[in-house]
Amino acid sequence: MIQSARVIFFRPGAGLRDSFRAYTLLIDGVPCGNIRVGEQLSLDVHPGTHWARARMDWFSSRETYFDAVPGHAVWIRVEPAGGALQALWQRFSDPKGSIVLTPSTPQPLSW
Repeated sequence: MIQSARVIFFRPGAGLRDSFRAYTLLIDGVPCGNIRVGEQLSLDVHPGTHWARARMDWFSSRETYFDAVPGHAVWIRVEPAGGALQALWQRFSDPKGSIVLTPSTPQPLSW
């Protein structure tokens, strides 16, 4: 039996940018949920290398790769890249860099 791994997305509250909007989360290109400021979303995934992305309207993150290890969890911090004034600039210059995903090193799950 293959033991699953877990990915936990969390979105801390910081600043006003996107604070009233939800980001759609994708794993390997498949939408898997939405996350708002102060929330977290925990999902079981098959072991192996995966990629995650967050998006909202025309803004998104770049593909962020993480290794899912059986019996371990990867925490992924989800947040806007910069403040509200930068959002306008990023809309035209770097729409795929306007949300940042930061994965942790896999940590053992404590059931």
